[in-house]
Amino acid sequence: MAQADIRQSAPCAFVQNCVVWGVNSFMMRNMKKILLLFMGLLPFFLGLSMNALLMRNMNLVLPYPLLGIAWLLLWGLLGCFTAGCAGSVKESSFLAHIIPLVVLLLLLYQELILGQYWFNLGGLATQLYYLPLLNIAFTLTAWAHRVWPAYIASFALMYAVFYWGGCIGKRRRDGGKVSRGVDDAVS
Repeated sequence: MAQADIRQSAPCAFVQNCVVWGVNSFMMRNMKKILLLFMGLLPFFLGLSMNALLMRNMNLVLPYPLLGIAWLLLWGLLGCFTAGCAGSVKESSFLAHIIPLVVLLLLLYQELILGQYWFNLGGLATQLYYLPLLNIAFTLTAWAHRVWPAYIASFALMYAVFYWGGCIGKRRRDGGKVSRGVDDAVS
């Protein structure tokens, strides 16, 4: 009876080991890509922190342009350090901006189609996402009398700065060589 139990558990253990190995192998190969994807959540935390600080101290005036510039510098540094995480700078930039793109689409849906923002956590979170960059974005879109062009400008700023940081990081990693390949459109 003991031998029958061993024979039945051996294939199960083998299958279990194969599944664990497969999951671990997948995670190790794609960990950097997953990190890039989750980096897109950082603006949520920054916007939430700014909102909490302003709600606690109603008389506090934050240096919004400086906060926006500091955020863009940090985002560019993150692009520089993660330049090769997904293989190419374009792929790294795309993966890091999947969440910002989804947030932008949700904001545009609320603003343009619904005509109002959602009165729940999802609506608040999408509004707070681009909060650090709105001052700079409103300066760039002073011609507009609505908020949605500023959201688009915020997304474009984030994407451009991250891509630029990635190009600098790739150039630095390659020893200062400027490559003229299709993927490295640095001129």
